[in-house]
Amino acid sequence: YVSENIDKDSDGIISIDETIKTNMIDVANMEIFDLTGIEYFAELKSLDCSWNWITKLDVSYNTKLENLDCSINFIESLDVSKNTILDVLCCSENMLKSLDISNNKVLKKLHCHSNNLTSLDIFNCSDIKTVSAEKNTYEINFIDSRFDLSTLPGSFNMEKASKWTNARSDGTILKLLNPIENITYEYDCGNGFKQSFTIIPASNSI
Repeated sequence: YVSENIDKDSDGIISIDETIKTNMIDVANMEIFDLTGIEYFAELKSLDCSWNWITKLDVSYNTKLENLDCSINFIESLDVSKNTILDVLCCSENMLKSLDISNNKVLKKLHCHSNNLTSLDIFNCSDIKTVSAEKNTYEINFIDSRFDLSTLPGSFNMEKASKWTNARSDGTILKLLNPIENITYEYDCGNGFKQSFTIIPASNSI
């Protein structure tokens, strides 16, 4: 891909001029494990690296990104706080336990389904039109059928959670009712959007 689309003079070296002239990279489904070096493409507006084997992705230097699709990889954390003009974010089917989009105020489309999220906050995204956040599951180890929700990753807010099934909440303490059934709850994500999340009881020790 690099030799055909970026290395225009075919000298085997990516020059500064060539990185500046690159505003789109599409390496979807190319069996890529590592995107180290993407930080040099400061003018990048669109990046599609979906359907690969990527575990880490640093786009903090790609501040002009408007469209990012990193779905269907093995990414455990994603920092998009520097990508303030991001318009579309697709990060579904990864291993994300949290997702902070509080700085992405012009975001219009978000796909983050099939991760390990327990909450989602889109209150700052006043222009958002499309949100896909279903099928997010998170495994919890209970002790005596109890778990402290304040220890969840991300920005979980107990006051935004409701309609619990197979559990009762007492302050920040979640009480498991049936150890062989999953727990579901509805979460107020903001801007009129509510999403159901699932907790899987991985164990229940005494």
